[in-house]
Amino acid sequence: MMDWVWGGILGGVGVLAVAWAGFEARGIVSRRPGDTFSEWIRPWAKQHPVVFRSLCVAVPTVAGAVGAWLPGHILG
Repeated sequence: MMDWVWGGILGGVGVLAVAWAGFEARGIVSRRPGDTFSEWIRPWAKQHPVVFRSLCVAVPTVAGAVGAWLPGHILG
C-alpha cells in the first residue's frame, strides 16, 4: 500500500516538474511578455515583498534540511 502512496507522490512531483519546464520553455520561445515564471511572479512579488522574501529564505532552507537529513535517514 505505501509503495503506491509514495509512488504517487513522487510521480506527481515529477509530473509537476515536467509541466513547469514545458510551460517555461513555451514562455521563453514565445517571447510574449508575462509568459515566463519570473515575469508572471514579479508583479505579485512587488505587491507582497515580505512574503516573497520569506518564501525565498524558507523554501531553500527546508529543501536543504531535507536534503541533508534524507540520505542519513534512508541509508542509516
